[in-house]
Amino acid sequence: MKSKQLSCLDCNHENEHNHDWITIRRNFSSRFQEILADDAIMENITTFEPEIVKIIQDFDAASYALYVEVEKKFTFYGALFYCCYLCTTIKHTDISPYSLLGRTLSYVYTVVGIPLFIVFLLDFGMLYAQLVK
Repeated sequence: MKSKQLSCLDCNHENEHNHDWITIRRNFSSRFQEILADDAIMENITTFEPEIVKIIQDFDAASYALYVEVEKKFTFYGALFYCCYLCTTIKHTDISPYSLLGRTLSYVYTVVGIPLFIVFLLDFGMLYAQLVK
């Protein structure tokens, strides 16, 4: 249940970041179309063509790299994986919530989850010891 909550909380943050890059690319392309519609610029287009093409290619490569770089970490299974890390006290810096609410709930979950995990390990150890006898 905790993993579903974390995936809902921080997935929205990741979606907003991706949406920002899509908006930037759309604004760039609409502005570029406006420039191309200007007759004064179009008359001298041959002198600026190599520079314009290079600018477009650089912008497209940079924006695509940043867009692809942000992969969704907090899908349901990613959040479940993160919850397992919290309970077992293994710390990984590449998996962490972005939002303040997500971080706060992670701290609360850690305070409750670690003692529960220790109880689980003790019970599992006793069960295993009884099975071995």
